[in-house]
Amino acid sequence: VHSNPAKYPQYNYFCNTKAIRRWRIDQVNEALRDKKDLSEEDRAELIAAQAQAREVLEMTVADQAVVEAAQTRIENILYKVGQLTPPKEESKLAPGLEKFFESLSWMLYKTLGGGSVYDKIFH
Repeated sequence: VHSNPAKYPQYNYFCNTKAIRRWRIDQVNEALRDKKDLSEEDRAELIAAQAQAREVLEMTVADQAVVEAAQTRIENILYKVGQLTPPKEESKLAPGLEKFFESLSWMLYKTLGGGSVYDKIFH
């Protein structure tokens, strides 16, 4: 299989479809079933995004770009109809806090050495 990828392309790559398989298609079904105030345009986009996601799950040659496009489309319409909460913006403090705790961790490692901190402090 690996010696002749042109002959067996379906075995040489992979796609991460976990979110689509586990949650997004079910969330579209819930939105179509529960949301009675959907416009025809939103309902049509939900159905089209769901169809695209199902096609991605059935494709035999893996292409992660196609999976990401389908996942983005389905998530965007779910955000629009209120079925899915958009992710929060990253805090402006996050990079600084990350650097601080990384430095603290490194300082503790250099001071106490490897192993359990509990053992170093209490024994």
